[in-house]
Amino acid sequence: MALSGDSESTSKSGAVHQVGPGPGSFPSSPADPDCGRASGAEHAPRANREITKPMSSSDLPLFLSQWLRAPLRMGALVPSGGALARALALQALPSRDGPVLELGAGTGVVTRALLARGIAPQRLVLVERDPVFCRLLRQRYPSVRVVQTDACRLIQSLAALGIHEAATIISGLPLLSLPFTTQHQVLRQSFRLLVPNGTFVQFTYGLASPVHPALLRRLELVGRPVARVLLNLPPAVVWRYTQRDAASPPGETRAAA
Repeated sequence: MALSGDSESTSKSGAVHQVGPGPGSFPSSPADPDCGRASGAEHAPRANREITKPMSSSDLPLFLSQWLRAPLRMGALVPSGGALARALALQALPSRDGPVLELGAGTGVVTRALLARGIAPQRLVLVERDPVFCRLLRQRYPSVRVVQTDACRLIQSLAALGIHEAATIISGLPLLSLPFTTQHQVLRQSFRLLVPNGTFVQFTYGLASPVHPALLRRLELVGRPVARVLLNLPPAVVWRYTQRDAASPPGETRAAA
């Protein structure tokens, strides 16, 4: 899985290979059944509560049962592994102001890594479409905001909660299995929310970019692989995307295509 042209370093466990510089160095279609479904339900953070509750051994059966209900929407057969979750969380800077959005939070594996990374629970916003996973996330992370909505309706759903921008977006969505129009909507709305120089982070199980080349051109995105996670099942590559024109305020002219 060599990724040419980038430097790399190996973690102590040998699981994650960091590729290239760190995160601080980077300057629905009505006919689409995967879009437009949102309950608008939201879980406000509760103060003076334990940040996380222990992970359960029942996560895998729960994940599999939800996968059987909607395999194309779920994408993966199993939740992200711990090494992949940590590699994704490394792309979020605790010192940077602004909300950190997690799209497709699932059972909360990446959420746990983000909290361990030092992201304050008040900054985290978990976006999850599945009501079963939403209930689990609310029980497991009572101090973190959980929004039950479709990622195609990010701007509308988050605006209702007073959230109009994001510093980083970590995506657990199966972009490659989504229709082109759905990918377009998710990415367009994501980059309208991101602050200038904000980053969109996505993992994939292949070597090629998980964002369609036509969307890279249309939305003027620049992407590069930043980590390889060899011990994940299957091995994964983490990509980080920014927008070429990062000067415009979020929600205005950026990603208007």
